[in-house]
Amino acid sequence: VQVIRKENNIFIRAKVNFTGEALGTLIYEESTELYRKRNNNYNKMLFEDLVIKGFEKWTGEYNLESQKVSVKVLVERTKKNAINIELKKYGDRNGVRYKPLGWSVEYIPTKMVLYAHYSETLSRDWKQVMNDAAHEFGHVLGLGDAYGKDDGSFLQTRIIGLILPEYRDLNRKDAPSEVPENDIMRAQTTVTDYDINLMWRAWRDNEYQAFPEIS
Repeated sequence: VQVIRKENNIFIRAKVNFTGEALGTLIYEESTELYRKRNNNYNKMLFEDLVIKGFEKWTGEYNLESQKVSVKVLVERTKKNAINIELKKYGDRNGVRYKPLGWSVEYIPTKMVLYAHYSETLSRDWKQVMNDAAHEFGHVLGLGDAYGKDDGSFLQTRIIGLILPEYRDLNRKDAPSEVPENDIMRAQTTVTDYDINLMWRAWRDNEYQAFPEIS
């Protein structure tokens, strides 16, 4: 992954390689059969194509440090120097694997896991898959989560802190109120100015950006 700024234009270049049992899975635009019948909408897309569209959700016009900037995401499918994305059928533990020394511009995460559906009976739709992918791409770009999380990772990291980085966002309260409720790093729907500011700060300062805790 590369993030390049040219005046008011920011280019995010990402190489991706897809593997896994769910490669080639077709996902409906609407997740339930009832909605599909009601709206006569049986549109389908490949899982991997939706993931790329999720990465591209970071494309847009934003306010960065009081300036208008244009962000463009360019995704290339290749095996060389790529983010290796394992596509699985069922589950909810989407995530990226950080390098042993943590996040930095030199050590971008190159492994990601994404799930096509929650279970055999609970399906994801296009929007959910794209939002999941956009959220995880945020981690690749150097951002933490913006929601409260305590999944045991903090204790594990404390025990082997010399091997794994100890990020404050592994065990914390919700992000402060200035982070929009629909922010993609809250596991919601929208890449916001807040995200772009943190992303640029991560690449400019070569430092992982955890969302601050509520004091």
